Amino acid sequence: MFRLGLIGTGGFAGAHLRAARTLADRTKTVALASRSLERLHKRAEQNAVTRFGTDPGVVIDAPDVDGVIICTPHQSHAELAIRALAAGKHVLVEKPMAISSAEGEAMVAAATRAGRVLMVGQCERYHRQHQALKRLIDAGELGEIRSGRIDALQNAAAFLPKDHWLRDRSAAGGGILWTVAVHRLDLLRWWLGEPAQVMAFSRRIDPAMGEGVDDLVLATIRFASSNRFASGVLIEVFASWGAWRLPYSESLMLLGDRGLVHALPGATAVQFPRLQVARAGLTPPATDFPSQFGGFSDLPDDPTGLPTGDMVTDQLAHFIDCCLTGSEPRSSGRDNLGTLRLLEAIEAAAAGSRLVELPRP
Repeated sequence: MFRLGLIGTGGFAGAHLRAARTLADRTKTVALASRSLERLHKRAEQNAVTRFGTDPGVVIDAPDVDGVIICTPHQSHAELAIRALAAGKHVLVEKPMAISSAEGEAMVAAATRAGRVLMVGQCERYHRQHQALKRLIDAGELGEIRSGRIDALQNAAAFLPKDHWLRDRSAAGGGILWTVAVHRLDLLRWWLGEPAQVMAFSRRIDPAMGEGVDDLVLATIRFASSNRFASGVLIEVFASWGAWRLPYSESLMLLGDRGLVHALPGATAVQFPRLQVARAGLTPPATDFPSQFGGFSDLPDDPTGLPTGDMVTDQLAHFIDCCLTGSEPRSSGRDNLGTLRLLEAIEAAAAGSRLVELPRP
């Protein structure tokens, strides 16, 4: 039985705890820590946890904790992860991994010294549709990817209180990029490889956002040329916290020379839309409006290694597997340094109104 401790009891902590309950035959939550006594008592009761407290040491220093999940405000990720790794614990830290690539590098170094797993909660890599798209791209079924677009939109005014820590750069590390767009940016790296250049513009539109917390970002990313994509890939990014009445939206379009994938989410619920694909050799659905353009088909899920179909649960199962076998996680800390560097590059490009070159991997 893999024994978990969790630090932080905010909104997404509930998803991690539900995942642990789903995997009750493999794992058990044995310790909790949080600054909020009210949430701490509630989470402890819901999950039958008898050891809890406001000091992270309740989790980090517990001899019977094998792995620590960190879902605290972003600025504390590095400190807590490094402490837990030094104490001999495996670590699953929520995204963003840290608030700078320098902090991320220190975390990776700590994991190497300790010989422990450091994994980042980029849960969208564990979504069956996203895995299916990666296999489609890797197999060349869309041909050479040439261009695309991602949107990361949310109505912050509807869910962020005026004093929420996400409105404070010192706690959050940044704005919409670091909290929402980080998901899609990380997926782009997973699907397409490493970015080479970035141009961007950003604004702070909502006066309730703190200094340096941009709630609108427009960027263009050029991914490096490779054996798969000889001409490189150009991706447009649109990220905004000012989407009126929209709860959460992550749309996507990738264009190859032999196919196209898109996802257009609804506007009334938090949901992941099904990816749809049109490609050479794929007969469009008979129900599509007949035209010379053909139509789109739903992209079938790829459940390989994702047994439950819930991305947070399958992410936790993968974390446990890696801890027990010593395998490198799909979303390892080492890999996620590239996502942190991309976030920093977009911010630097927007701040200086200039083209930013990213280091070669």
